[in-house]
Amino acid sequence: MVDRILLATAVLAHCLLAAAFVLTDGPQSSRVILKLSTTHGVHASDVPINLIWTVGIAALAGLWYRHGRNP
Repeated sequence: MVDRILLATAVLAHCLLAAAFVLTDGPQSSRVILKLSTTHGVHASDVPINLIWTVGIAALAGLWYRHGRNP
């Protein structure tokens, strides 16, 4: 049970960090590659962040699944 709580905490922290990187636009933000509205869009720097997030969540999901199969 403690392992599942730790994994859920890691998922939450991973998602919050990714959101912090994607949602903040500093003065040196990269170019917009997909404009969603007049004030928002997908920047070139968002792509690697989303790829890293996907790999991290997949690894955590694999641990969650493996823990469920081997208690």
